[in-house]
Parts: sequence; structure tokens; C-alpha cells
Amino acid sequence: MLKNKYLSVMLAFISLPVLGMDSTTLYLNNVGSQLQHVNTQIKTLNKEWNKSKAIIKKFSLLTNPNVFTPTQTLIDRIIASEKFINKMNTAVDQQYESIANSAMSFSAVKAENNISDFSPKTAAPFVAQLYKAMANQSYYKALGTKLVQKSKELAATIIGLQKQPISNTG
Repeated sequence: MLKNKYLSVMLAFISLPVLGMDSTTLYLNNVGSQLQHVNTQIKTLNKEWNKSKAIIKKFSLLTNPNVFTPTQTLIDRIIASEKFINKMNTAVDQQYESIANSAMSFSAVKAENNISDFSPKTAAPFVAQLYKAMANQSYYKALGTKLVQKSKELAATIIGLQKQPISNTG
């Protein structure tokens, strides 16, 4: 097994003509695989977003409005805070890099959100669960936006490569 990454890449490029492929075809296959991976992670992310949405909806239906509305407003303020946004952006950037560039799955990089990160007091289970669902939705939306943009870029790259004439250098 080759331990030097660059040596293995060079050997792959040298052997392409022998295999009847060119570097454009190899790159096209690689970009196609990356696009498929990103799109799969977007679907997983969407499912998680919908789970959080269902939890918030459940709490809004089952909780007294005099309790739910002020609690939701308080959590909205936490989520709009600079501390939350900075923490979220850092985590989302790391998740994005892991998913888009290292082919990791969303479940492997999923962040856990706890209200204890913002309050030293122990929150009631209802508040903790509602916060987690609302915070997760914010994270999922931010990460989803970045992944959708990456998906569009990859699709545009594939279209551009497919329009190029393929030359076999063998």
C-alpha cells in the first residue's frame, strides 16, 4: 500500500491512458461522487430539521400558551444573541468542511445544543427540549444553506465538464 498520497496520485494519472481514461473523466467522476454525497447529506439534514419542527409544533399544541409563548420568546432572544450566532457559525463551518470536503456524514458531525451553554441555572425539561429543537433548527438551516450552495457549484462544474470535448491522451 502506498503511504505517500502524492505518489499514489501521480501513479493514477500515469495509468489513466492505459485504462482508456483521461484526467477530465476522472475528475468528472470524482465531482459526481462528491455531489451525490452532498445531496444525500442535505436529505438527512432536512429530515432532522423536520424532526425539530415537529417537536416545536408538539410543544406549541400541548403547552399552555401563557407558558409556551414567553418561553419561545426567551429562546428566540438567546438564538438571536451574538454568543449563540458565533458558536453556531463556528460549528456550522466545521460541519460544512467535514461534509463537503472530507466526505463525512452529517450524523458524524452533528452538534448537540444545550441551554446550559447559555445559562448556569438548570432549565425545566420542557425548556431544555424546546431550546434544543429551536437551536437545532437554526443550525440545520445555516448548514443546509451552505450545502445547497455547494451542491449547485458541483452541479455547475459537472455541466461545464460535460460541455468540454473529451480528448484521450493515450
